[in-house]
Amino acid sequence: MADSIRQLSEAYIARRGRLHRRYAELSKLPDASRLAYLCGPEHVWSEEEVAALWRQADGTGAGKETPQNNVYLHVPFCKSICSFCNYERLRPSSPHMLQAWETRLFESVERLGAATDHLEFHSLYVGGGTPSVLPPDQLERVFTRLKQSFRWHPRASRHFEFDPAVMNRRKLDVLVNHGFSHFSFGIQTLRSDINAAHNRGPQNIEMVEKRFTEFHDQKLTRISCDFLAGLAGTRPEDILAEINTVVSRFRPIWVDVFMITPTAEYIDGHFDGSYPAFFEHLQPFQQQIPEGLARIARAHNYDYQPGQGHHLNLQRRDVQKPKASNEVDFGYCQLVSESHRPLNLLGLGPSARSQIFGLASFQNRNPSNDPLVPGPPVYAGHPRSMATEAQAYLAHGLRDTDSIDRMEFQRIFGADVTEVLPVALGAWLNEQVACIEPKQVKLISQDRQNRTKQLLWMVPEEHLEHELAQHMALDLSPAGLASLLHPLPLGIRLAGNVVLESVEHATLRLRIPNDATRKVRVSPGLSPKGAPQLLPYSLPANDESKQQMLGALRQLQRLISRNHKPWVPAD
Repeated sequence: MADSIRQLSEAYIARRGRLHRRYAELSKLPDASRLAYLCGPEHVWSEEEVAALWRQADGTGAGKETPQNNVYLHVPFCKSICSFCNYERLRPSSPHMLQAWETRLFESVERLGAATDHLEFHSLYVGGGTPSVLPPDQLERVFTRLKQSFRWHPRASRHFEFDPAVMNRRKLDVLVNHGFSHFSFGIQTLRSDINAAHNRGPQNIEMVEKRFTEFHDQKLTRISCDFLAGLAGTRPEDILAEINTVVSRFRPIWVDVFMITPTAEYIDGHFDGSYPAFFEHLQPFQQQIPEGLARIARAHNYDYQPGQGHHLNLQRRDVQKPKASNEVDFGYCQLVSESHRPLNLLGLGPSARSQIFGLASFQNRNPSNDPLVPGPPVYAGHPRSMATEAQAYLAHGLRDTDSIDRMEFQRIFGADVTEVLPVALGAWLNEQVACIEPKQVKLISQDRQNRTKQLLWMVPEEHLEHELAQHMALDLSPAGLASLLHPLPLGIRLAGNVVLESVEHATLRLRIPNDATRKVRVSPGLSPKGAPQLLPYSLPANDESKQQMLGALRQLQRLISRNHKPWVPAD
């Protein structure tokens, strides 16, 4: 075992355990991918500031490989708002809304294109929402502008998501003319009644067959299909039969099967607000879908890629990329998943995520909730270190697999996983859910919820506390802490002649006599009505200074407990 792996004290393990349980209780344990974004309070950048960040993206990585550069274009519009969807999307109620989106997009392309002219981009992924809602002339304008504004690798790959109900030959002609050859086909289910019950429209097998015919007529073969397992009103055997039908009749090059990750609104609308009822419904899907997909793969000459109950995949064995292809195989992936590293991802359009490897990650947001209000977007996110990069990488990777390839990790991050995530590995070894081998770190197989609980150890304690405070509507900003400390002003001398020197987000700074300034974390209470707790990062070695600091902390804790108003959950 590497020396860098943290030996965790019983007190620390006990406190983290309480923190994890409280987070699981309030968050309902979202998909593990959510853990990629638990990085503390958000930072907000203007588009000019984001352009300055992109100028710093020099194409170098921490390990042996330079980042891949990608563009993700988010089209937020859908013909209807599916009740199972957890992405940001809008129904295009008027041509004015489509035009407002295009105008703002082109303004961003102008600013960010100039800031990235030193980078060569390797792929373009167009997702949503539903990009195929855009009319052909608008698709033509958008792709022409993107081609002109960025420097593309001569064999850059181009990927496009579509809904079979709003796709046609004219749109396909535009895509082919602009070099698109990868297409993601959102089926979800072939049952018209289930689609209608989820506000998706009466999609059926005839509509799906028509789209496949159009693609095959164009000699396009790199087509993927998405199915969604666990929809209310469906059974595992039904979705497996649908997948078998599509595989046998249309031979897509790959099939992606996702287990539904429900929103609170979905739980309310389809399971009477009961998460236990949802997970009871989901359990047979998690048990039967993997084995069923493996059978389909064997029967139809596909390779089966298993996952941990979120994403499973079938890929045709008989399709080999021709050596004379004009496209580099940069890998087909939904780039917003951030599962591939190292990467730089330039996100365009409202809610699109961007990633500058090792520097920052952020999400594009409209200046107003009204999409017709003009003005440049703002970008909210977090600075990135190699530790938070690794956290994001493994949140996605270990959601679907049981191992970490140590050589691959070293190639990407320039350090061994034992050096980058010593706390998580220490906890996993302590709980006997992992073993460290020369070439890999191996975790025991777990269901979706228990794996997410284990991955919480990758998130720094203060970042979990920040997320917990968000759920509890606890304001840990400097203004919120000032309210908890009222009426004490900054600079006041506390017990033991300790000075309250400054207040930052979730942090107090105390100046201790004959010692350095010490930071104290303000953590949410871990019981339903508990007051925030003061947790010093360190205590003075000198016993007198230590007692002075502890006395000041007791004084401050009493004041916070008195001023704190217990959180009352909304009905």
